[in-house]
Amino acid sequence: MKRVALSLLVFGLAAMIGVSPAQAQEQDVVVQSERLPLDGQAIELGGDNTSRRVILRGTVTSRLDGSSYDAFTRVSSDRRVVLPDGPFVILPEGSTIVSEDREVARYEIQLESAGPFSIAFNPAPIAARNLVTFSEAADSLSGAIEVEVYGAPVAPEPAIIAGQGRVAEPEKKPSRVALMVGAALVIPFVFFMVLMRRRPNKSEEHLLLARARVANRGIDDEQRRLGPAFADVATASDELLEQAVALTKSVKAIDDGLARSKQYDNSDGAARQREQLQNDRATTVERIRAIAERLEETATQLVAQVAGQAQPGGIEASLDQLKGEIKTAIDAEQEARAL
Repeated sequence: MKRVALSLLVFGLAAMIGVSPAQAQEQDVVVQSERLPLDGQAIELGGDNTSRRVILRGTVTSRLDGSSYDAFTRVSSDRRVVLPDGPFVILPEGSTIVSEDREVARYEIQLESAGPFSIAFNPAPIAARNLVTFSEAADSLSGAIEVEVYGAPVAPEPAIIAGQGRVAEPEKKPSRVALMVGAALVIPFVFFMVLMRRRPNKSEEHLLLARARVANRGIDDEQRRLGPAFADVATASDELLEQAVALTKSVKAIDDGLARSKQYDNSDGAARQREQLQNDRATTVERIRAIAERLEETATQLVAQVAGQAQPGGIEASLDQLKGEIKTAIDAEQEARAL
């Protein structure tokens, strides 16, 4: 339904300005180009003039095993095996792959909605596969994953001739028929967008929560392989994930408070309150990050158990260590929430 409405908008606007839909798509150009940080840090891209089209290209190589990784797949060091071990890039919810060319590591992505969005490289699967920590996996990487964001080109300024002022270009007036057809197509789109509630793109806290959920699913999978002895670890990890969910909701409440304060009150007291809310937000996001990293570390340790590469001392010692670390993380989070 939404796709049909967007199509109506393209045809309608094209008709109103005297441009064919094919010409309108051809005018879509790269307006932003960035490299993703390999440490998992999310970046904000997109804007008012950007479309839903995004291109991901490039690979990174890990010195841990020599494998190379693009946004979605891993290629073995001998270049013989291509495995869908990813995704290694966390995209906004609702994104879809429109086209892909694995030979050149290029993927065209369509976002669910245009405008600002968050995106991040995710080294967690690399860490789990190589039985190392999240930071060790990130430090082992070289290369780059590039993001290209498309949008409408910025119109150039009209030329100025000395002594004559600004030169106006001949005005191109669309016909009355084009205006009527365009309006007939655009007006239903406007009503449609008023009725449809736009789903927001993922921000940093949602990307961190996504990492935590991926790690928690990995913990559940490894626990089933290890047996009921590690059930307590999985249960404690579920509790940590629930706290991450609650913290993400707290960030939303803080954002709502900031929005209300900016809208209704510009006093000095309100400015100080907004500053405190911003600090609270940053602290809460860091707490979500700590939970995600703790869950990723636990998943990596369980993978080591399954692979039979646990530290000396037996499975009981490793189990006690995992339980203790998870309990420490839960206690720290509960203390933070009590403050």
